[in-house]
Amino acid sequence: MFSDLLALKEWKTDNIADFYNRLTIFPNEDKCDYTASVANELIKKNNIHYYKVAEEILINAIRNYFNVEDLNYKAKIYFCLGHLYEVQKKYINSFTYYEKYKLNNNIYEGANSILLKIIILRDKFKYSEELEKLFLEASGEYNLVLRNDRIYEDIAEYLILLNKNDFEKAEEKKKDLKALVKYGQLPLLDVIIRKDSIFNALSVPDEVIEFVEKI
Repeated sequence: MFSDLLALKEWKTDNIADFYNRLTIFPNEDKCDYTASVANELIKKNNIHYYKVAEEILINAIRNYFNVEDLNYKAKIYFCLGHLYEVQKKYINSFTYYEKYKLNNNIYEGANSILLKIIILRDKFKYSEELEKLFLEASGEYNLVLRNDRIYEDIAEYLILLNKNDFEKAEEKKKDLKALVKYGQLPLLDVIIRKDSIFNALSVPDEVIEFVEKI
C-alpha cells in the first residue's frame, strides 16, 4: 500500500499529505500500525531526511490517532520514536519515549533492558540510583543472553560494584567485559566452535567499545 512512497528518494510535503490521506479510511489502531511500519522502513534507510519524515509521521500519530482502547498501539509508536532517537544518539529523547513505551506496553518484556542501555549511553557510563533500579528490574526479564544485551548489563553491574567499593568483584566484571568485546567481534567462532544457530555478533555504538577498552 505504501511501497511507492517508500521507494521515493525524497518525501516532499505533498507526499506526506498523501500518506495521511491514505490512512483516513482506517481505524486509529490500523493507523498506528501502518505509521509504525512505514516509520521503521524509513529509519532503516539511515538518512537524515528519512529520519525527519519518520519523526513527523510518528508525532502526527501521537496527536491524531491515540484514541484507542488498547494501549499497545500507542506503545508501538512510542517504541519507534525511542528507536529513531537512539539511532541518532539523541539519548535524552530516546529515554523519554522508551519510558512511554514501557508504560503502555503489556505484551512484550524487555523494556527495562532497553532503558538500562539508554541510561548508560545518556549518562555517559555514570552510576546513578536510577541505573541500579533499572539493572535490578532488567535482571528479572526474559533474556536470550545475546552479547548486545549482556554488555550493557555487565557495564551496569560494573558501575554498581564500583559505587559499592567492591573492587575485587568489579575487577572480575571488567575482565568479563573485555572478553565480551574481544570475542564478540569474532562471531564466526560461535558458529564454528560452539555450533551456535544464532549469529551473536556484538554490535554497539563506538563509545561502548571505547569505554570497555579504557577501564
